[in-house]
Amino acid sequence: MRQIKNQNLAQLLVQLRFTPQKQRRKQLDAVEKLFAIIDRDKEYPFEFVCFRITGFHPKDAAEQQLIKGDELAEDLQIFISKLSGRLARPVAEQREKVYTIEELAAALGVSTKTIHRWRKQGLIARKFIFDDDKKRFGFLQSAVNKFIKANPDLIARAKIFTRLTNEQKQLIIKQARALAAKTTMSRYQIINRIAAQIGKVHETVRYTIANYEKANPDKSVFNEPPGVISPAQAAELYKLFKQGTSVKELMRRFNRSKSSIYRIINRRRAKALLARKIEFIASDEFLQEGVTKKILAKPMKMDKPVSAKKLEPFELVGEHLLPEYLQKLKETPVLNREREVELFRRYNYLKYLACITRTGMKPARVPGSRINEIENYLAEAETIKKMIIEANLRLVVSIAGKHAAGGPNFLELVSKGNFALTKAVEEFDYTRGI
Repeated sequence: MRQIKNQNLAQLLVQLRFTPQKQRRKQLDAVEKLFAIIDRDKEYPFEFVCFRITGFHPKDAAEQQLIKGDELAEDLQIFISKLSGRLARPVAEQREKVYTIEELAAALGVSTKTIHRWRKQGLIARKFIFDDDKKRFGFLQSAVNKFIKANPDLIARAKIFTRLTNEQKQLIIKQARALAAKTTMSRYQIINRIAAQIGKVHETVRYTIANYEKANPDKSVFNEPPGVISPAQAAELYKLFKQGTSVKELMRRFNRSKSSIYRIINRRRAKALLARKIEFIASDEFLQEGVTKKILAKPMKMDKPVSAKKLEPFELVGEHLLPEYLQKLKETPVLNREREVELFRRYNYLKYLACITRTGMKPARVPGSRINEIENYLAEAETIKKMIIEANLRLVVSIAGKHAAGGPNFLELVSKGNFALTKAVEEFDYTRGI
């Protein structure tokens, strides 16, 4: 499953993990209700999304960009999956029927592929603990009823859908084997060509071939497997992924399955995290029981803009001498002692969490969820560091202005001061007081 694209929504999910379980269950219900009303052709401000889920307006709502409805729907589906995974309860404790994917497919007379397709169209799935003590997706009877009521035509069309006959399946295998032997096309390209020829979707052909190869391991359809990817290829693949190349395009370029692509990407992400130097100011407080809720339960908020009386550095230097990024400091909040201690504590605790979470991590076997968790900790820590630096940079401007008096060395002094300020924030021991 891909990750949540919208950073604000991803951050909200991280914050919700520290709220009481009872409250999270209410928020899970709220997310499902929100998902049900999303129009994929519209755009939504994050303030609206956050309020519908939590009942609160984000402090920096004015700066939030609009989220496209189709992207929001996909992100909310992942949001529901991850949040319900943390709250998963045994199926036996539910007050209504819970279907597995296979059970629901059988009950409605459709394929499991159709159920997966319906999930993208609004069928809500949560994670439950089934009788084998494993977490899997399940569908509450109430959720199924709502989807059926809202999509009668979709259900009717699915029931009259004819599945592939044995002859059709055999023809697909024969065509795939012939193309693999006569052309240099990738597995992905071959499947696409066959799908277009027989009038079926890509997934239908892919599943047919995959099921055949699973049942006949000694009769591989594609004679030349891609083999082990070289370090250079893995580096290039990861570079393209970071530049925004889609997984589907990477599958085509490198002749790899989706799971293989994600495995390569996660391995590179894990190696990057293991190589990253993470330093923090340790505190005995971090080892206390309930410290996570104490430090991280409250969402990080932005402070109020500075008042006009606190603009002396800019009056001293002259606003016309400041580059644009420094002029914006006029609107940067001033941190009081209590707020600064709060931010330093959160900043260092997030880096502490990142360190302990990556302890013992093996790049070859680390799950993507663990990598995401570490990256989210570090991303929020960087955001806090930026807030502290920007709040104190006006002091650097003031000192540089006094020493340079508006001369050509002013910006050079600001640059040096900014570097020193960054190091000071990273190394400052907040436990000794400010």
